[in-house]
Amino acid sequence: MAASLRAAGRWIMRLPLEGIRHAKQIDRSSRLWKQHRGSEYGASVIRQYKEQLYDLIAGGHPDSATFLRNRSLLKDLSTQIEPRPHDPLWYNINYMQT
Repeated sequence: MAASLRAAGRWIMRLPLEGIRHAKQIDRSSRLWKQHRGSEYGASVIRQYKEQLYDLIAGGHPDSATFLRNRSLLKDLSTQIEPRPHDPLWYNINYMQT
């Protein structure tokens, strides 16, 4: 009984500390965003992540179940990245679909 009360007390006291830790992470990320707000930093990072995500999904084996589940995401990303007319997968997604 005493052990369970002790464990419950530790758990209750840990919750505010996790909130503080989370608030510090948010503050740090918002500070970085404010530093680069005037520039195209945020947009270029997002564009780069979209390109990397497209490459990662497109590099998957086409017969796998994961590839089939990510097909709609791949189609959405193909409209948001730089055009790749020489990439057969990009071309098929954008021009062969009716």
